[in-house]
Amino acid sequence: MLFAWALLITLAAARVSHQGLQASSGPAENVHDSRSTVRGGAAQTAFLRSSKVDATLHSAEDIEWKHVKQVYCSDNWDLDHAVQAKESKADTKTCKQRCLDDRSCIGVSVTNANWGKRDPWCHLCRSAATKTHQNFDTYWKSHLSPLMIKERQLETELQDVKDIEYDMCRSPEKVDAERFKKAKNKGELQDQLRDSRSKLRAEEEKELDKLQTQKKHFEGEIEQIEYKYEKVESDSDMDPKEKRKTLQDCESRKSKNKEGKEECDARLLDLEVSLPKRLLVEEAENLEHDIDRINRLEKDLAKEKALKEKLLQKVNARRKQMGKKEEEAFWADWLNLD
Repeated sequence: MLFAWALLITLAAARVSHQGLQASSGPAENVHDSRSTVRGGAAQTAFLRSSKVDATLHSAEDIEWKHVKQVYCSDNWDLDHAVQAKESKADTKTCKQRCLDDRSCIGVSVTNANWGKRDPWCHLCRSAATKTHQNFDTYWKSHLSPLMIKERQLETELQDVKDIEYDMCRSPEKVDAERFKKAKNKGELQDQLRDSRSKLRAEEEKELDKLQTQKKHFEGEIEQIEYKYEKVESDSDMDPKEKRKTLQDCESRKSKNKEGKEECDARLLDLEVSLPKRLLVEEAENLEHDIDRINRLEKDLAKEKALKEKLLQKVNARRKQMGKKEEEAFWADWLNLD
């Protein structure tokens, strides 16, 4: 009887979970499991640490949100969580704040534009397990180190300096003494940014070495467990009950070590591939901004040059036609003489 009730509750939870994700805006995409962070979009979710959540709360200033489209975190999507999520009516901003206030939260899944004009709702993620769905986007919480925060602050200050330089070329009257002083510090800011990035690279190199060591440890553990599993499985003299228990223990330990290895692989991918790519993207954006600023300056200067050349032609034409009396009258008018 108890088994029957348990089965009914499980089926009801599965049905509510499925129905809660459907939207009248269109049928859901085929749902497939992408539990591992190194499968199904590794470049987007590589930074995740599903089983290691920082025990401290973080402010918005030291958090970076990684956006992954059309997936939702699926591990804790049971009946209670599904009902609670649908009743939240929380948009992306509200849900992110709730995640910041929750030590166990590593990200949020929020209804996207495909959900239509209905009230938004969200779900807090407790692990990196995801499934695809057209009505959801997920934002993973990534903690920024002090060096990364400093790097972003320096980049912002240098961007302000570029804006000041533009105003100095185009509209000098807009640049007061305080802004001019800030622009003079450009070289110092660039040195600080280079130093910050150098320290950040050294920090990342240390983490890479640490992750490589951890990965080797997990691989060694998996190899030993597999060897023990084969040995126990082939032991015909072993008590069947003890044998079954030992094999189950081996499978459990292997699964945990495999998860640890996958987390290392994911973080290594982030540091070795995604991070350099991000730096190149940022550098490309900076160069594009500089080129755009130069193009605007050239356009403005070309207009000003054309006006000056036209005025020069008029002045030269008048000078050629000007007699002595006209010249004296011109200078008298110019010098405000009676």
